[in-house]
Amino acid sequence: MRRLGGIGQTLLALVVTLAVSAGVIAYAQPQVVVGEPLSRRATVRYAAKPDPPKLRAAAAALTKPARVDLGEVPAPITVAPQDDPLALSLALVVSEALIASGNPGASAVSVLDADGRVLVDVGATTPLIPASTAKLVTAAMALATFGPDHVFTTTAAATAAPGQGGVVAGDVVLTGGGDPTLVSRTYVETQIDPERPQTPIADLADQIVAAGVTRVEGAVIGDPGFLAGGPLADGWPPRYLDDLDATAISGLTIDQGFEFVDEGSGLRARAAADPAAVAAAALVAALAERGVEVVGGSRSAPGGVSDAPAHLGELSSPTLMTLLVRMVQESDNHIADTVFRAVGRHAAGAGSFDDAEDVASEVLAALELDWSTTRLRDGSGLSRESAIPPALLTALNYRMTNSTLGEEWQDLMAVSGVSGTLERRLVGTIAELRLRGKTGSLGDVRSISGAVVGPDGRPLYVTVTSNALAEPQLDDARRLQDLVVLGLAAELYGCTEIPPPPPAPDDPLEPDELPPLPTHTCS
Repeated sequence: MRRLGGIGQTLLALVVTLAVSAGVIAYAQPQVVVGEPLSRRATVRYAAKPDPPKLRAAAAALTKPARVDLGEVPAPITVAPQDDPLALSLALVVSEALIASGNPGASAVSVLDADGRVLVDVGATTPLIPASTAKLVTAAMALATFGPDHVFTTTAAATAAPGQGGVVAGDVVLTGGGDPTLVSRTYVETQIDPERPQTPIADLADQIVAAGVTRVEGAVIGDPGFLAGGPLADGWPPRYLDDLDATAISGLTIDQGFEFVDEGSGLRARAAADPAAVAAAALVAALAERGVEVVGGSRSAPGGVSDAPAHLGELSSPTLMTLLVRMVQESDNHIADTVFRAVGRHAAGAGSFDDAEDVASEVLAALELDWSTTRLRDGSGLSRESAIPPALLTALNYRMTNSTLGEEWQDLMAVSGVSGTLERRLVGTIAELRLRGKTGSLGDVRSISGAVVGPDGRPLYVTVTSNALAEPQLDDARRLQDLVVLGLAAELYGCTEIPPPPPAPDDPLEPDELPPLPTHTCS
């Protein structure tokens, strides 16, 4: 047996104090799944593909970005009595999972029931690096700030109205409004990520032509001032940009923050140093394809352009809900950090990473969460300086599910065996279709936060976070997540684990090979 971490040793002591009923050992048979699985309807109302442009324009006209009332929060979170049967049973489940997973590093587990009772708290109030489960905080902040139907608008205006023959005797100003889905023709044609929501800048070029512009004597100037402050978050190592895990966050960004470089043998994507300049250049290229010459080329104006009175056109992003579905299910870092900063701008007026962190507790005040030990250095969870107690993530999930945005909140989540980062998780187990949630992964971090839904629709909310993992412990941490979720599902559905048969003598497990996940029979 591999060496147990400190938490595993502590819970091993707990295990021997719990009464465990003896049972007849049986070998693995095909599992029996009972009850209604979690509906495959999740996210059907908010498809990942972009809305038609006309629908986006209509949504923009109707949208008023104002704080959303989350409604009266549920009853206060309470701690289950020490002799509570469910709490005792789940303590055993988590203890056994920590042991069976091997050595999952510095791991914490938090479980709440549907009534907000704390059933399991293993180190869950200690702040840990959350990885992408931090996107749940970003999603909650954005929904509470803007509402699910909000759109972000990009505009084009000229410093002088088109004159004789459609000539603009001045500049065209491209002003960003925080849309993280603007795309160029190059991005679309290279099909880097065709399922990602897209707002083609070509549509804006069409509007400029329709406004009568035939020539621009000046330049196309990209204005990123919608989001003030530095483009990179504290705690982002330089390798994030090299590996394209992160890109500069700006009020005007195109192509997911990439720029494309022609290396002769083909195009290569790299993180754009000046996203607004890249966006302006993309608009110049789109106008050129439509026969509009821009004499002055393109550039950015980080300080903004104060006087561009001649409106030429505007683009609206897909709805916020569409963006958040993509962000949560596919763990889209660029959307997360842009939306995070947009919340900061709306609430604090500037839009820096610090602004967004500072307003989190205010924006989500109705949820009555304890933010005292939380650090949110970005919205994606990439920062090595972010730290969130797992108990806060579990409570956030519980409170948002029971808020006036509960239906939208549940639609955001990936579903085990169906969608997003959970599409290939827990397939063929009793937890398939029954877990909705968000995963997280950094080099030495593994995390998951979500809800296991019971046959009556009442969930158990769970977060498992593991930090400071060495390479051999990464699989152990993931296995801990799976075993905890399976244990919760077994408790909800009255299932009993079937011990696997011993490995065949001629086919033993490799030293680092984990045994298969357990199967269950359900009453």
